[in-house]
Amino acid sequence: MYNIIIVRMNKIEGGATKAFVDIQYEEMIIKGLTVVEGPKGLFVSMPREKGKEEGKYFDTVHPISEGLRKELDKKILEYYLAN
Repeated sequence: MYNIIIVRMNKIEGGATKAFVDIQYEEMIIKGLTVVEGPKGLFVSMPREKGKEEGKYFDTVHPISEGLRKELDKKILEYYLAN
């Protein structure tokens, strides 16, 4: 079990982006995760940075294990749906 704490969630009305999320994991704060409505439903997008090529974005945070990624998704989406 991972110790993930939702620090802040700002819900957004309209559009595909539904919320901006900041979390605490271990001894760090990770800012800029988003809850997005896609063709297959809600998903969590990692913080991104615009690349040098127009229209290209790159994740700036990468969970190392699949277990951590699944736990992040689960915790954030559960919190989003409950609030």
